[in-house]
Amino acid sequence: MRSELEKIRISVGLTEADTDVTARYRAIIMKVVPGVVDEFYAHMFSIGNDSYFRGVDVPSLKSRQIEHWRHLFRADFDDVYGNHATRIGIVHRDRAITPTVYMRSYGWFTSRLLEVLLARPDVSAADRPGLAAAVLKLIHLDMTIALAAYDAALVD
Repeated sequence: MRSELEKIRISVGLTEADTDVTARYRAIIMKVVPGVVDEFYAHMFSIGNDSYFRGVDVPSLKSRQIEHWRHLFRADFDDVYGNHATRIGIVHRDRAITPTVYMRSYGWFTSRLLEVLLARPDVSAADRPGLAAAVLKLIHLDMTIALAAYDAALVD
């Protein structure tokens, strides 16, 4: 798994400079993530996507999602992270969340996260472009791993 994660890291262009800027702002990122997660679920319900959450303990799901973001923004791409990200893809696939819906949802979340994060006065203007790029690369790495579970289902 680690070698596959390394290939994805290289493919999305994630560099040491990216992980450095993320590390500098990790505490701030994790301050804004819970609010964005709350907004995300409110948005999902407001646009009629509540059927995806039938039988799901949404408060628990939010907590797990926040913890996943915490691990992602540590940029420690070990087997634990890789297996977890893969499992997320499997769960989404098994709940009939299509790649299209998954990508739209991730797009909304990413846009809102960057909007909130980059508006903070404690993120220096000089660091904003690099931080935005680093966050996008990390999120694309995460999406790539999760969406690979959909590919695996086609092979199964």
